[in-house]
Amino acid sequence: MDEDGNYSETVSVVYEVELEAPDVPTVSPDGGQYTTAASITVSVPSGVTVYYTWDNTTPTTSSSKYTGPLEMPEGNNILSLIAVDEYGMQSEVLMCNYIYYPETEE
Repeated sequence: MDEDGNYSETVSVVYEVELEAPDVPTVSPDGGQYTTAASITVSVPSGVTVYYTWDNTTPTTSSSKYTGPLEMPEGNNILSLIAVDEYGMQSEVLMCNYIYYPETEE
């Protein structure tokens, strides 16, 4: 509005916001062969939720939510994880193969 009270024409602007997907979760220990079970921990950054599966399927937000260390299951198993941020953006899938067979005493 100018000093005489006249309004300008309406102006509209379109903004495009590009969001980046979160990084793939960091897992410790890495996949591999084990004779002693280990707890598996996932580094979860602030504002991100991690979901996982053990059945070689791609995790979704309906999958199990990571809330603390996971026990390594016996056998040959694939842990699949995704990170999802507060905007619903998902990371790539991280897959770790854990092969755990306890040592047997002979």
